Formats: sequence, structure tokens, C-alpha cells
Amino acid sequence: MKKRIFVAATCLIFSVSAWAQTSKSEFTIGLKGGYNLSKLSDVSHLSLKNKSLSGFHAGAFVELPITKGISLQPELLYSTQGSRVEATNADGSSVDKYDSRINYITLPVLVKVYLTQRLSVEAGPQFALLTQAHADGNTYKIDDVSENVNINKFKHNIKDQVENFDFDLAVGASYKLPLNLFVSARYVWGVKDIAKNSDSKSKNQLFQLSAGLRF
Repeated sequence: MKKRIFVAATCLIFSVSAWAQTSKSEFTIGLKGGYNLSKLSDVSHLSLKNKSLSGFHAGAFVELPITKGISLQPELLYSTQGSRVEATNADGSSVDKYDSRINYITLPVLVKVYLTQRLSVEAGPQFALLTQAHADGNTYKIDDVSENVNINKFKHNIKDQVENFDFDLAVGASYKLPLNLFVSARYVWGVKDIAKNSDSKSKNQLFQLSAGLRF
């Protein structure tokens, strides 16, 4: 059902874009990509330590003027996210250190307000569809006899532990450069708990730096 909603929203965006092409409004399309710095919040498990994880995003957008100085900007992006996690077991005898990588196809739908001809601010909802999720790292365990630290590598598919659909709120700013280039910065707050069948309440937190080209 959630996948159907996401597909329907995507179709709606492209339908609006197609309408814009046949109307007299001056719409803009473009490509963008850049750096992600993401983290998973966890308010319930004190044994988990979440740190930021680097990733990237890339995709396309269309900017549709609504009125003077205000536009609607839907985007379709591939975004690699997640968190760097350290988990200690109850007796402290072993520690898991791993990267929890959770990748999405995201659909931000932002209202864009121009403060000047070049500088704009933007805000709106973001819908996300899960594509991949895996944990990749090491287990460090102290041997009871020798007291040496044994290191075991692992890589697990954790897609069944993550919700297929995510909902976020995004806010940011963009600046137009010469030659139809632009740069932007954005922060995304996770609204929905993405942990499936777990006491953990994890939500996505994401900072993005982007550069792009308008056609």
C-alpha cells in the first residue's frame, strides 16, 4: 500500500511537470547531487551509540513557478543514509561496531521562496522508499581465558528490520551561480520511526550539501 502511495505521488509530480511543459509558465528542470551526513536517532536504547555516516545523493528536479518569487520544486533522488553504530552487550564482554547503511529513493516536494534573484529558502515534506539496508562491521569480544580481543567481521542484510516507507520534513537554502549552476544546503528531520518490530525508536536525521545544473 505504501509503495502504491509513493508511486502515485511520483506519477502526480510528473503529471504536473508535463502540464507545465504545455502551459505558458516558465518551468525549469535540472540535475543535482552531493554529500550526505546522516545519523539515526535512538531514544530508547542507551547501549547504542550512534554517530554520523557519510554518503551521497543524486537525481533530478523540476521547478514550477506558482507566483512571483514562489515556486514548487519536486525532486527525485537516490540517497545513501544510515548511521555509524556502537552496540555493547549487557555484560560488556563484546562490542559491535558497524555501519548501518540504509538507502532510499526520495521524493522531496518543496515550496521555494526567493529572497533575492539568486538566494532562495525552501521547505516541505519528503517521502522515501527503502531500496537497501545492511549492517557492515566488526564484533570485538574478549576471550575469557586469554583475555585477548577476538575480531569477527560481519555483513548482514537488515532490510527486514527497516520500514519500507519513510516520511520526513526538509528545510534549506539555495544560491544560483553563473552558467546555470547552483549550490544548496538542506536539513531533513525524520518524522516516522523506521525501526520495524523493535523497541528502538529510530528516525532519520540528514544534512545535505548539493551542487547542480539548471537547464
